[in-house]
Order: sequence, then structure tokens, then C-alpha cells
Amino acid sequence: MKITLLILVLFIVLSCLTAVTLNFDGVIRTRGAIYNDANDSTRGHIDNRLRLGMNTEIATNLKFQTRLQFGNVTWGDSNTGGGSNSAVKISGYELYLDYRIDNLAANVRFGQQHWADPMKLIIDGSFSGIMLTFEDIIGLKTEMGFIKGLEADSFDKENNYFLINLCRAGKDKFGLLGSLYHKGNTEDNSLTLMPYVDLNITPVQIKATAFLGAHHNSPEDDELGYGTAIKAKADLGVLNLGADVLYSSENGIATIFPYYMNGLYIYGIGLYNDSVKLYWDTPYSNKPDAALSAVGSISIPLMSNCNFFGAAGYLLDKGIEVNAGIARDVIPKKMKIVGYAATGKHEVTKVTNYLAGTSVIVTF
Repeated sequence: MKITLLILVLFIVLSCLTAVTLNFDGVIRTRGAIYNDANDSTRGHIDNRLRLGMNTEIATNLKFQTRLQFGNVTWGDSNTGGGSNSAVKISGYELYLDYRIDNLAANVRFGQQHWADPMKLIIDGSFSGIMLTFEDIIGLKTEMGFIKGLEADSFDKENNYFLINLCRAGKDKFGLLGSLYHKGNTEDNSLTLMPYVDLNITPVQIKATAFLGAHHNSPEDDELGYGTAIKAKADLGVLNLGADVLYSSENGIATIFPYYMNGLYIYGIGLYNDSVKLYWDTPYSNKPDAALSAVGSISIPLMSNCNFFGAAGYLLDKGIEVNAGIARDVIPKKMKIVGYAATGKHEVTKVTNYLAGTSVIVTF
């Protein structure tokens, strides 16, 4: 921690001395929840974290981005820095250079960086690698990336992920993501194709993707998986309605660190709390059986700075969940307080699960 703070202070001092443009942004999140687990035992915890970004323009066409994460701290847990007389852990969430190549109308990023696919089905997180982005190739924004997944001093034994993403921007978007995941440590390879669209037909917005995964899992036979994910929402003025459907055949697609949010807190990943998700285990990734998640949602403005939200959904072979909550902007665009609760019935264990929690989010 001392070394990290020393680097931070030195970085700020050098920025001042060299007249480098430097600005900050960040998000502070504190939340608490009480719930029961799959064995019907009552549990609960409070956690908090800060993600602090420093955006620096070193010179024309050259930028440096770093994002530090302070936490996640679970109160009372010395392993995360939340115990008595224990220090908060600091980690580098992002650390990369961004170089603009004017002649090619392109940017190249190298280092620890964040990237997400359109539906967050495969990846939504930080990684060490290279990302080359062209603004316009035959009318398409084109991203080409290399992600280092595992260093083993031998390419044949390393895990590496290659991707290319083609997208046409505008009011309506469409694109194609292709990727190859080479797992040298297990001699497995997975090829993924994912066409996607983002349509805005007032008052409805529809985001949809289909995916196809071809897997070579040595020494087993080659496997094939396919599926679709659809997110739709309609702004009806007095209320907003939403739908989220995810279907995957057996084997599905290969994932690195996905973050698909279906709107459920017990049987999925919810917007304001992702720390419970008791029965969500990325069911569309290399599973022997088909997967299905179907969720309907509603949001109703109560005042200019407060709204009610709720959702109900089903996860195949898991159970049904209903959740609801209230979100209030204490300081517009700066500070939000959210309270939420959920209950669900598991098909197999017959346990009735519950969750109640609150989150405070500050953005600057």
C-alpha cells in the first residue's frame, strides 16, 4: 500500500512539473445485504470499494490511463482488508498507454485495460493485452484484440484470447464479434461467432445477439453450442417495461470473465448487488445441458429523483425469483441510495431464499 501511494504522489508531482494534463474520476460504492444460502442458513455482509481513475495526456496523440481499486473490503474480513487493524488492499484495475495513429485513424492500447462485448456474455473486465481500434474500415468500427490469459513461458502451454469486433454505429447498430480462445494448458480451443444488433424503434429499444460456439476439448470429440440473448425495454412515459431472455444449447460458448446481467439477485446478477447470485454459474458456458433465463421487469417514476423498480424471472432447473426496490438520487448524478429485496423458490432443494439490502453509490 505504501508503495502504491508513493507512486501515486510521485505521479501527481511529475504531472505538475511537466504540465501534463491530468484529471480524475471515480465511483465509491458501499452496500450491505442479509440473505439465506442454499442450505437455508442466514448470512449477511457489508462491503465497500473505490475505483479511482486518473486520465493523463502525456503529449499529442499519447495518453496514459490508470484506474486503482481500493477494496473490495468486506467489513470484518481481514483477508479483504476489512478486519480490525488491517489495511485496505489496493490493486491496479487499469494501467495502459493509448497511442493515436493519425494516418490510420486508429488507436492502439497496450497494458492492463477494460473491455466488454455488447452483451457481456464473454468478457466484461480488465486484462493485460493489446487492443487496436480503427474508426472506419469500409464503414465499420473495427476492434482487434489480444488478451494474455495465462503465461507459461511456452506458447503451446499458454492461454491466449484473440478477438475481432466489427460494428456499424448510428441510431441503430449492428455488428459481428469473432473470437478464438486457445487454452494451451489443457490443449482446448474454442471458436465463437456472435452477430448482434441494437435497434431503437421509439418507444422500444431492442438489443439482441445470437451466438455459436465450436469447441475442441482434447481428448473428447468436438462440440458445438448455440443460443441467443435478447434485451428489450419500452418507455411508456408513466412506466418502463423490460424483458430479458437468454437461451443456450448444451456446450454454449467459451467465456473468460463474463458479467451478463439478467436482473435477478438470487438467480442471476442484479444491477445493485452482484455479491449473492447463489445459483448463477454462467449456465451458457460449456454446460452439458440447455440453459434458459427469462425475466420481466418494470420501473415506475415516483418523483423526479425517485423510482420504483421490480422484476420476476425463471432460471431453468433452478427456480423462480421476484424482486423489487426503490432508488433515490440524493444528489443528482452524484449520489444515489437504493433499497431492494428479493425472494425465490429453488426447484430442487425446495429452499425459499430471500435477500434484503441497500447500496450507496457516489460518482465523481
